[in-house]
Amino acid sequence: MTALKSLEALLRLSTLGVRGDLDAGDGVHAALSPHPILGWPLHPFVCGVFEPEQLFDVPAQFLDPKGNRIAGPVDLDLHGQVDVILGDDSGEPWIWVLVLVDGPSVVEALDTVGSGRPFARRSEEPYSFGASAIRRLRLSGRGIVRNVMGFSARHAIREAERIAWHRPFGLPIGDAPWYAGGMGEGPAFDRVEAGAPRRLGPPDEPLGPGTPVGPGDESDRVRNLQPSIHPWIDTAFFGSEVPDQAILKRVNPPGTLVVPGAHRVPRDTTSTTPCVQALTIQAGDPGLARYLGLATVLPVEPPRGDRPFVVVVGAFFGIHRTKRLGPWRLRDVIPVDTPLSQVLANRAAAEFDLTAVQDRYKSPREIRFLPLAAGVGATPDLPDAPSLSAPPGRWLGGEDTWQQQILLHGAPPAGPVALARGALSRHRFDGGRAVALFAGRVPKGAPATTMTGERPSTLSDPAVPAEPATWQVAQADRFGRWSTPAAVSASPPPRPAPRPPVPQHHVLAAALDRADTGPRSPGEIRVSVELPARTEAGALPVASLTLTVAGTSRTVAAQAEMVEFFDVPATTPASSVDVVVDAVFTDTAGVQSTVASSVVTVHDPRPHPVVRTGPALLWSGRRDATGAGELALTWPGNARYRVYLSTSDRLAAALGIGLVGGRLPGDPLRASLAGAIWARRAELRDKADFSLVTDPPLSSAAGVVSWRHSVPGSLRGVLFVRIVPLTDGNVEPDFAECGLVPVAVPHTERPAPPTVRVTVADDGSVAVDTGFDGEVRIRRARVMTAEPRYVPVVATVRGTWTDRPPADYQRATYWAEARHDPEPALPPGVLPIPSTVSTPAGVPAGDVESVWSRTSLPATAMRVPASVPDLTGLLTFSPGDMISGALPPGSVQLWAETPAGALVDLATLPTSPAFSHTVPPGAVRYHAQLTDPLGRKGNLVAVDPA
Repeated sequence: MTALKSLEALLRLSTLGVRGDLDAGDGVHAALSPHPILGWPLHPFVCGVFEPEQLFDVPAQFLDPKGNRIAGPVDLDLHGQVDVILGDDSGEPWIWVLVLVDGPSVVEALDTVGSGRPFARRSEEPYSFGASAIRRLRLSGRGIVRNVMGFSARHAIREAERIAWHRPFGLPIGDAPWYAGGMGEGPAFDRVEAGAPRRLGPPDEPLGPGTPVGPGDESDRVRNLQPSIHPWIDTAFFGSEVPDQAILKRVNPPGTLVVPGAHRVPRDTTSTTPCVQALTIQAGDPGLARYLGLATVLPVEPPRGDRPFVVVVGAFFGIHRTKRLGPWRLRDVIPVDTPLSQVLANRAAAEFDLTAVQDRYKSPREIRFLPLAAGVGATPDLPDAPSLSAPPGRWLGGEDTWQQQILLHGAPPAGPVALARGALSRHRFDGGRAVALFAGRVPKGAPATTMTGERPSTLSDPAVPAEPATWQVAQADRFGRWSTPAAVSASPPPRPAPRPPVPQHHVLAAALDRADTGPRSPGEIRVSVELPARTEAGALPVASLTLTVAGTSRTVAAQAEMVEFFDVPATTPASSVDVVVDAVFTDTAGVQSTVASSVVTVHDPRPHPVVRTGPALLWSGRRDATGAGELALTWPGNARYRVYLSTSDRLAAALGIGLVGGRLPGDPLRASLAGAIWARRAELRDKADFSLVTDPPLSSAAGVVSWRHSVPGSLRGVLFVRIVPLTDGNVEPDFAECGLVPVAVPHTERPAPPTVRVTVADDGSVAVDTGFDGEVRIRRARVMTAEPRYVPVVATVRGTWTDRPPADYQRATYWAEARHDPEPALPPGVLPIPSTVSTPAGVPAGDVESVWSRTSLPATAMRVPASVPDLTGLLTFSPGDMISGALPPGSVQLWAETPAGALVDLATLPTSPAFSHTVPPGAVRYHAQLTDPLGRKGNLVAVDPA
């Protein structure tokens, strides 16, 4: 991008030569478009005109619709549409061009800085255009393109001395701290009247007839807008902030109306828009642009368009050193001084005293002069009527008005637009005249509405009556010349359905006999619905409400509150039924809301059957290392259950049963106490005698209910568990009828270890006696062991037990443990009653056994024969000098008898059932003697060699 091309994005000059147009005054119009980042000039613009004496051939490239280059001469009949790129590698823009073409054609000058839209069009000769930068043309129609002639900014620089000066134009104020050479309101209104239209345009009279007006009417229109303009001017140029940083606190003057008949806009409103930017936006109104000094009308004869005519303007600006335009600093996109800029700068310095204002613009700004030159071509065609579409509208509120968006496709309008619904203008009105209206753009991200993906411009009519409507839209160029209007029609959007109802339910329970177990209706449902306080925008009034409850439907007329009663289907005791309640509104056009569906669960007030129990004691687990015992009960059921717990002491007191030491008088059995209280369970009606131990209630799993509870392991009395079934509706049966379960903790008392006494009889049997009056278990081992608990139990007896050792001289050691008799679950003579409540596996059931005592001290016995066994015939001599035989327990001593009759001691050896020993050969005979385990010696027995 060259410096001059960058300047186009900061400041552009548009021109118009016109005579006899009803929407713009006669003369040469010049309008400036400053970028908000540039700020406002330090003084009015100086301006002048000149007529160049020479035309130049314009280097041009011709492209067909596909972008392919075409060699000249170009035949429009062949290609249909041709784009022309003007200029060469120097990058200098052309400010006036003339296309020479044989035949009826249409030539458009395209904006290369903005969206590429055409900013001017000619449909008849001469095909000439003027602007501060013309870089691209578009040709269509018929004929042969002969040449393109023109005049560039570079050429204008060389003719700067030929300028004829005209009156400067600027803000409608005098000198100000941030503005030098102010000329007041007089010249501003002179410009307004010089460019004033001669008729009322489409904003004021959408359907015509275009009532004639004079220059004074335009001045009056602008004067009525002064209260909404001058606060911005005062804040920007008389305040303490640099103009492009000043922000107005009060935006709207009193009395401003949004649309005819609407409420007034509050006066004090905070704005975040900088003042300079706001003034630039308001200058989109051609009359306000002339009043604010961004446009003027030069009183010269408009050129015919066959010869160039040039307008030059310029002013000093305070350029911020650090601000950037894209990748460039602002100071770097401004062209270097040229003879033209020097001439214009000298003219400005001669017209105005800039010293005071320039001194206020201190660092980081610097003062730079910006010159502009723009040609004036033949009067362009009027703008085209816009291409319109009307997407679906939307309701705003109530049922009477809706909002319609109108899309303008193609290039964005260059100036204001006129919007009317039928003959009614949709502009704001101030002082009786329409305020300028500008089309916005569809936000980024909205769906594209053209095949090229271009976002259209948009207008909005915010208060359309509830009937089909037709809108007219006309668009103006930036000088105020209006196109013919285009029309678009739309019907109101579909009415939204009513909001869904919000039904309120209340169940009225029936009074059912608890003894009646047949199917009965548990009550009725009261359904109430209120009309919604608010409705969807555009929704019609609700006409009726339809309620469907358990398949039964009723329709009632709409009123503030609607109440209906419905019977609930029959249920069985303790069951429940889910009742579906559907509610739907219908409006006056028959449109229904979505169905509001809910489910009401109604419970049968009759209770569940009670749990069956019996008088037999159930047992908890034994006392553990923590000193507690675990109580675990299970029973079949498909309900929820509350469990209450009490003690035999509490319940005996409630029943008036006197206890002695916690037992019935004369009966120490806990089973007897349990049976006595269980038999009078129906008298225990007061829940205060129990404690609730399940909150929340228990629930069943696969038809089985389990409950676990920790109780003191030292408990000696009886616990009573009352199981109360609970329906889903929290209904309980009669408390006194509910099952009562007696529970006890098994005793852990153990007797002292018994004393074991053993007696060996003459026949060798051993009598084992502990002297304990109860059950005893006997352990026996052959050897003394330090761990008798590992010795097997050989007998469980009551009284004396007789043992017979298997052999003589065999030692037997005996130990014993004792325990008390089992504790009964039922008292003697009481028949068991079946109960559905049980304890889990591993917990004692029925009579519970007592705990074994610790193991006794050991006692030992041995069977001994009356005499030492005789070895006669038990030893034999076999070949190999071997003496062998089966010998009784003990040891054997061997001798050898020599031929001389002497006895030689050979050995003393332990005996065994397979005794053998090799003796020295040559003895006459051998002798043996047995010594038993007690040391008694037997007879000397001879063993002859074979």
